[in-house]
Amino acid sequence: MPKQFILSPCGTSILTGNNATGEERNCINRNANKKEADISTDDRRMLEERLAAVRRRILNAGPGDVFPMSAELNALCRFYAFEMQKGEHDHHVLLATDTWLGRQTAGIIREWLAQYGLSVEIYSPSDLQTADITGYRWALTDIVKWADDTLPGYKDAGYRIVFNLTGGFKSVQGFLQTLAMLYADETIYVFEKQPQLFRLPRLPITFTPDKSVAGHFETFRKIDLGLPVKVPEDIPEILLQVMEGETALSEIGALHYTQTRHRLYRERLFPPICEQVRFGAKFEKSVAGLPPERLYMVNERIEDLCRYFLSGQKINIRRLDFKPLQGNPLPPYTHECDAWADADAKRIFCRFENNMCIVEELRKALH
Repeated sequence: MPKQFILSPCGTSILTGNNATGEERNCINRNANKKEADISTDDRRMLEERLAAVRRRILNAGPGDVFPMSAELNALCRFYAFEMQKGEHDHHVLLATDTWLGRQTAGIIREWLAQYGLSVEIYSPSDLQTADITGYRWALTDIVKWADDTLPGYKDAGYRIVFNLTGGFKSVQGFLQTLAMLYADETIYVFEKQPQLFRLPRLPITFTPDKSVAGHFETFRKIDLGLPVKVPEDIPEILLQVMEGETALSEIGALHYTQTRHRLYRERLFPPICEQVRFGAKFEKSVAGLPPERLYMVNERIEDLCRYFLSGQKINIRRLDFKPLQGNPLPPYTHECDAWADADAKRIFCRFENNMCIVEELRKALH
């Protein structure tokens, strides 16, 4: 059986169900979108007692008993035919709201799965809650970017991508159904009061991004990195959102941009989008003839490098790993970053001139 990456949105139904009293349900509902610091002392006491009771009940239940207690676990137990060891090579991501209760309930689900040796992590995008529509839309945009950064790598590593859309908030489920059409090999559900698992394979649907994204690709690249832009009038409003005077991609715009970016970054080398980075004389020649997947990685790494400098040299993600060379092994180059690490590992070598990073050459790693 192939390895599987399984995404499960989580809600608070394990707290409002499982024989909760009316007082407990009211307390849960009025605090469902709150951060820890915003919950009153009395409510916090009641919620902690409720969390402890539900946690004990769920962690003491086996697969044959736990499925009525949790919508999320209901689908997963049925997916594995109640034999959780079948998932020993799988990786689970629990999508939790950016709230205290959201993380606490996802933590209970994680503990239960971990008891059976499953690999589990919690992903909680900033502002994912339903009280503030603007913050909620920003969070959905982040989910699109997370999916585009994360899921193709697992797919390339041989994982099947499965979306478990049984639990979580209905609005989040609806948005993930759209993402599933682009990224998931299979979507699974258990509908309320129905004992069987519904399995929906990926449909042969082609997503066609709005032509304005390719036509104004430089503008979209700048918006994605948070740079100020003058928005052309022919870009549809639905692709963008404005918050505190700053233009950003909307959740729909992020979908259109990521798909366009996938295509264009495979076709040619794009110049750096920020002023702190520029290509040296050798660089374009050193990447000439790369296959499309490798060219995409180079374009992505240049984008990562711009994000690093635009963040004040704070965002140095793992796939970039920008660092100084030790011992001056390849003058005049002084720094390097990863291009890709598999097979014939390659690095991008750089130097600095007048506080500007000059990207000079793509070549084999020094070690």
